[in-house]
Amino acid sequence: VTAVHVDSPTVSSFRNLESLLTPSPNVQVLSAGMIRIDFGTESAAWLEMESPDMPKGVQLLFSISETNTPYKFGVPGQLTDKILPPTKVGPHTWRLITTKNSKLLYEGVRFGFIM
Repeated sequence: VTAVHVDSPTVSSFRNLESLLTPSPNVQVLSAGMIRIDFGTESAAWLEMESPDMPKGVQLLFSISETNTPYKFGVPGQLTDKILPPTKVGPHTWRLITTKNSKLLYEGVRFGFIM
């Protein structure tokens, strides 16, 4: 699924944010903030990102939602809450995992959030 729109309430925290709409995304993070990615339609999907130069110790949160705000349900930080730190699944790949059952990786996703 390809993003159709990207924005941020903290746009000054990022450089080259619109590159997320291209085949070669290259966003530079300047300070703490949030990125909202709109995929245009709800799909069975998951949220992941690649970063070959992520500094160690960065505190990162991902979220997904069917609406334009991060999904919040249950106990913060638990798997029933969909605002969670991503899991490193490859040398440069981080993925939001909202279930302990890897066969249930897909969620209803229209918006993705990186915070």
